[in-house]
Amino acid sequence: MSGAFVYDFPFNAVIMALNPSNKVVFLSEPFTNEPIAWAIRKNDPDFMKFLNEFLNRMKADGRFDQIYQKWFLSPDWHRFVR
Repeated sequence: MSGAFVYDFPFNAVIMALNPSNKVVFLSEPFTNEPIAWAIRKNDPDFMKFLNEFLNRMKADGRFDQIYQKWFLSPDWHRFVR
């Protein structure tokens, strides 16, 4: 039996991390481009600038990749929420 499961990348990454198998293939390259967005108040360019600068700093100093590794590529956190 074979099949496919298409869902959001974070969900699939967590499922693969929690259920490692040589029978399941995780395609980490997305089929579509669906960027993450901030939801903020309208007409608040200062806050939007702050958020964008914060995200850029996190990416530049490596914190973004560390957080991404922890929450999306590693199952280590899962034992704390069961």
